[in-house]
Amino acid sequence: MLQIEKTNITDTLKYGTTGTYPIKIVNPTNEEIACRVLNASCSCTQGEFIPNPIPPKGQGNLVVTFKTIKSGMGDNQHKSLMVSWAAGGRTYSETIKLIMNVYRS
Repeated sequence: MLQIEKTNITDTLKYGTTGTYPIKIVNPTNEEIACRVLNASCSCTQGEFIPNPIPPKGQGNLVVTFKTIKSGMGDNQHKSLMVSWAAGGRTYSETIKLIMNVYRS
């Protein structure tokens, strides 16, 4: 089972900018774990695992990006990113939740 540093992101961004949020991922197992992004609630939200696969007893980052130019302006925009991985013959998943406030200066 991967250890994910955080699963909730809240931020306020100026319209036209991109927020980048690295989330620390720890692999406590003795096997290499390949991860993937299953889906995002919006094209404004993306994720990438670095490195992928995550080595045994190693760590990496899930880098989440939020593009305001695609989301538009507004407060309390709820977005999500579902990620999954397999370990020990089982498949696991986790949802990263974002609450974003986008404003024009």
